[in-house]
Amino acid sequence: MPKHERKAENSVYFRLVVLIAVIFGMLATLSQEEWPDFSLLVILGTILGFIISYFRRDKNNLFLKFFLAIFTFSIFGNFLKELALNPYDTRIPLANFLLWLQTLHSYDIPERRDLNYSMLASLILVSVGAVLSYNLIFGFYFIGFVVFIVLSLFYNYLSMLQEKIQKEIDFSFGK
Repeated sequence: MPKHERKAENSVYFRLVVLIAVIFGMLATLSQEEWPDFSLLVILGTILGFIISYFRRDKNNLFLKFFLAIFTFSIFGNFLKELALNPYDTRIPLANFLLWLQTLHSYDIPERRDLNYSMLASLILVSVGAVLSYNLIFGFYFIGFVVFIVLSLFYNYLSMLQEKIQKEIDFSFGK
């Protein structure tokens, strides 16, 4: 099986609209959890992660991945602890786990497929927010999410199209 060739995603617009869609997904869930103490931390951590990921998109990031793995085990341990404290309603511990996972994931999104994973995670976060929803405030977050996820899909398509055109140009010039 051929080795996956790593192709960094350079579109700032694509990354920005995915970030905003992710933030709307997080806000949809956090608002329904009545703004837990870590709300600002996951929002700012995700924004910082997207910025760091953009500037390190062409690098190996092995050192960063090592720390992300350690933090992932840490949030998994916290998830198990929350689950043990509340075994009859797993929605909140699962939502918190997903929020933290998305925050950690945002530090290593070099490729288009990683951005697509972030879009999927934001859809799951909006779904979790919908399950937890008890008022119409959720609708505002949902509308914002829909706008930016559609823009994300548009920029995803443009990025794929640009890559395809570049491959055809490279092929025609024998590169």
